[in-house]
Amino acid sequence: KDLAFLSEVDENGVILWRDDYDFTDQLDYITHIEKSGNKLIGCGYGYADDSGEFLEFYFKYDINSKTFDWIKKTTVNLKPATIQVLTNGNYLMTGDEFGVDEFRIFLLEIDAENGKNIKYSNFIFSGKESASTALIHNNSIYTGGRYGIEKRIDKYRGSISKFDLNFNEVWSNYYLNYKDKF
Repeated sequence: KDLAFLSEVDENGVILWRDDYDFTDQLDYITHIEKSGNKLIGCGYGYADDSGEFLEFYFKYDINSKTFDWIKKTTVNLKPATIQVLTNGNYLMTGDEFGVDEFRIFLLEIDAENGKNIKYSNFIFSGKESASTALIHNNSIYTGGRYGIEKRIDKYRGSISKFDLNFNEVWSNYYLNYKDKF
């Protein structure tokens, strides 16, 4: 079984330490890590081809003691892509929520102290959305990814959405690509 891991590497590429983790009992992927003081915040998901489910996890890790302050999961089928610090000190996790034959973009505010969910919203436009990256800038949240007109690779289009810090959609733009461009 492949495990997720955290490690520290020096400037010469020498691994100083490495710890392996089995967050979900499936194939685990850590999709994003951000440093906040002497802590790491991270998110990821477990997935098995035969399950059809994404089992998300997110964590706060103390760099000095090499222990987790907390590791959390939700009851929603999420595929997180990013986690970052909000202007109020809490964390924002973004990515995809998987429903039956459709994806939604999700935004989740997480309490920095205990990892509890504070606020959650999801957005569905065509049912084939993906939010693979996010940025907080000037009190706005920007997500980037793709959306699909149909379940064919040549029918996917790039997308950028802007949300306020209350998770209200301000605008979304979709960009047409040529059929022979992916």
